[in-house]
Amino acid sequence: MEITFKTGRSLWKARIDWLSISTVTRVKKTVSGATTYYIGNWYEVTNGVAAKYYYFGAQRVAMKQGSVVTYLHGDHLGSTSVASNGATGALVSRQTHVAYAFGAVRTSEAALPTDYTFTGQKNDAGNFARGE
Repeated sequence: MEITFKTGRSLWKARIDWLSISTVTRVKKTVSGATTYYIGNWYEVTNGVAAKYYYFGAQRVAMKQGSVVTYLHGDHLGSTSVASNGATGALVSRQTHVAYAFGAVRTSEAALPTDYTFTGQKNDAGNFARGE
């Protein structure tokens, strides 16, 4: 059975097998008039601008917005810590996190082009949404 439910500003879908929830996936989020639609962890559209994510196994390694490809470099926790230009290899941004402080940003050189940061989880205004 599949159910849809809303929490705060997000719309979620859950697949329930027997009496346990097997998957929970966000499908829509609206914040300050900006609506984002999600298709799994691979594709999202915010106000008509699409972002596609690429994986190597379970690690998110690149993203594409329009024709711009950005490589996402992770650390030992799976956190996105460095982003580089897909065409030139030039540094786009760098960020480190404090692991014991639930992913608080320790240092930052420009903003990362993605909200998937600490341990690869989606960061919604400082709150990490697990399982996305």
